[in-house]
Amino acid sequence: MPTDTPVLSDPALSVVLRYRNEPVVCRFAKDYGMSVAASRRLFVDMLRFLWIANKHLIHARNTAVGRDLEKTFDMLSIWYGLDEMWHTFMLFSLDYHAFCTAHFGRYIHHQPEADTPRSARRLLSLEEYLEFTYGTLGRAT
Repeated sequence: MPTDTPVLSDPALSVVLRYRNEPVVCRFAKDYGMSVAASRRLFVDMLRFLWIANKHLIHARNTAVGRDLEKTFDMLSIWYGLDEMWHTFMLFSLDYHAFCTAHFGRYIHHQPEADTPRSARRLLSLEEYLEFTYGTLGRAT
């Protein structure tokens, strides 16, 4: 029986973190004046963010009720570098699409905060965001 809700992949974090894309890393390093080594570390952190955003969606579908289902796990503005790395990865659209599909079974869209008033979207509170992050990745992250 068909369903409107796609089945989401829930890969191990270690599987996602093995992904590499040197052209994205080098483009970011060039565009932002960062070393390639630092850009590689930021790329891995961005992969970690995509993984936890996917993990949160799966968690929300399994546990949330009512309007809590609409809450999104968005990039916090304090992580400017991660967001810029995500933008760079999306510029390599074939690679980004293939990565998302292979690892998460779906395309992870980027919804800029400026396009939708904060009050119109159901965002996690900072406390909910940090609680989920710490509970999933540990306090060190």
